[in-house]
Amino acid sequence: KFVNNYMTRTLTQKLNNDDLNDDDLLQAMEFIRRYVVVGLANEMEKSIQKFLEHFGWLHLLDDNKNKCLQHLANRVNIGPYGFHKGSLEWNWIHTVNRYDYQLYLYAQYLFTRQ
Repeated sequence: KFVNNYMTRTLTQKLNNDDLNDDDLLQAMEFIRRYVVVGLANEMEKSIQKFLEHFGWLHLLDDNKNKCLQHLANRVNIGPYGFHKGSLEWNWIHTVNRYDYQLYLYAQYLFTRQ
């Protein structure tokens, strides 16, 4: 069964398809702000660097591990099947998952601030 706004529902423990509201979105945003180190697939190299610094793993890197991480960061597939903003598919997904979309925009904002 399709569940809309899955991330917002997960973070607010409303997985039973009850109606969501703006307070639920704010609760999910607060959870991400307080407990999540945000990484973005389209910013994989910066995300990996952020994780290494945050968790204190920089000292564990040697040349081989660093090359491996660089290789992985450059191979991330962010999807050749993406929907273009404004397309019928994008508009439907955006409408049905409006809270998750707002949560994603907030995560992008946090990525630049953490």
